[in-house]
Amino acid sequence: MRFTKFSVFAVLLFALTMSAAAMAQTYDGTFRFFSSGRGLFGYSGGLYIDGISGNWTATLSDSSWVKMKQNFSAPDYSGTVTGSGTIWLIFQCQTNTSYDQRQVTLSITGATTKTYLLRQDATATVVNSASYTPAGKVARDSLISIFGAGISRLTTPAIAQTTQQISETLGNDIYVIFRDSSSPYSSNARMLYVSANQINALASVANHGSGDFYNESIDINNPLNKYSSAPVEIVDVLPAIFTANAYGSGPVAGHLLRVKTSGAQIYEPLVDSSQQLIPIAWQADDVELYLVLYGTGWRHHANENANPPDYSNFVFKLGGVTGRGVVEYGGPQGGFVGQDQLNVRLIRSQCVGLGEVGIDLIVDGIADANPNPVTVKFQ
Repeated sequence: MRFTKFSVFAVLLFALTMSAAAMAQTYDGTFRFFSSGRGLFGYSGGLYIDGISGNWTATLSDSSWVKMKQNFSAPDYSGTVTGSGTIWLIFQCQTNTSYDQRQVTLSITGATTKTYLLRQDATATVVNSASYTPAGKVARDSLISIFGAGISRLTTPAIAQTTQQISETLGNDIYVIFRDSSSPYSSNARMLYVSANQINALASVANHGSGDFYNESIDINNPLNKYSSAPVEIVDVLPAIFTANAYGSGPVAGHLLRVKTSGAQIYEPLVDSSQQLIPIAWQADDVELYLVLYGTGWRHHANENANPPDYSNFVFKLGGVTGRGVVEYGGPQGGFVGQDQLNVRLIRSQCVGLGEVGIDLIVDGIADANPNPVTVKFQ
């Protein structure tokens, strides 16, 4: 059974500070490394200069987080490399866990004289927009939030007011790119909200299922700085339920649907204006009661294309116990990009008198990503 759609959308701002280094020197080239230190073929990057005759020495101004070696066959990375003829340097970076971009210079002397700037992205934290947990995984077509200090130069947030305004260039200030670190493939995310420190986006990852997008970095390009995330695994399902306080735990965000003997369908809130749970009680003319809940990350469950619909792969628990509610719909909410909906028919004999209990959702064997109990209350 599927019902009218409602929107649940929350914004959480992190106040962070960031410093930026000015570049006064002219360089022969600039290298960019992801914050994770990952790159093609398992190393962070490389430099190849042919046509060199004679001996040369390459030196990093700081080798505490980046080192190099001469071609793939050299045994060890170090801060200084010497060679003769063709220059072929392989770089390896440590993960940058700070919110500041960092950089070093590479100086080559001897047979040629060159100076390069090596920069590593500041880190960006990627979380599920419903649970706010950075699990290292992202469900395709789910809602994600990305945090980083100065991640955008916008002083006034850009907010998509309609589905049509959700785009890859919201605010004309930034791009969010899913970039496979082991291949040349990439895919742009569609953004719903952009501010100085936060982006809310749809994980619209293309080509999933062909082997292209399973382990990726999320790459954020803006005119001021470069950000990238730690590697994330792209999965089909990672369910998370929205909460009324937008913290990922506590009173659930959703509605109660009463189906009356007259056939009328009446929606009621599950929380009051102060975000306190309203106890659910059966009325004399109720035929059925449904929980209508909202979240993200379960639309691509194993049975999404089943006809007739099959939700046997959904496990719904109240107070840690199954059998108190039956899932009759689990899929896209339909009116709002990336938002999923769950309709659960409540079993009266199992729910009356429960009091405040936790909600657990398991889809395809994967438990919801909410860090603490999401709750509902029965009278």
